[in-house]
Amino acid sequence: IRHKLGIKDNKLKTSQKEYRSVKKILLQDFANAGKEIQLDYTGQHKIHLEGRIFSVKKNKLEIGVSLFGDDIVAQKYDKTTRTYEIGYRHYKGVRIAILPMTKFEVPADTEKIIVYDVK
Repeated sequence: IRHKLGIKDNKLKTSQKEYRSVKKILLQDFANAGKEIQLDYTGQHKIHLEGRIFSVKKNKLEIGVSLFGDDIVAQKYDKTTRTYEIGYRHYKGVRIAILPMTKFEVPADTEKIIVYDVK
């Protein structure tokens, strides 16, 4: 089929980075906040990410992201991009546990949550 269509093999392959930029994960809005917050992972490990908006309090949102709290080593909010960044240390080993929802309190104008790898 590729030959008939004139498509080379290398054109069909997309890098993990390109795939992640196309895939859009949004936090589930359990608080009916009317917010759409994108969740993204910029690291190199295969991890499952999901998140939720739990509540709205004045100018803050309580959110949860499916990360182990012990492995979170950095948190930072950027006002100009309205991005909340979470530094995550990838655990090399086996864990037998249900993936928790670690809770964060973020500014209500947050539009994007980025999880990145920290060594």
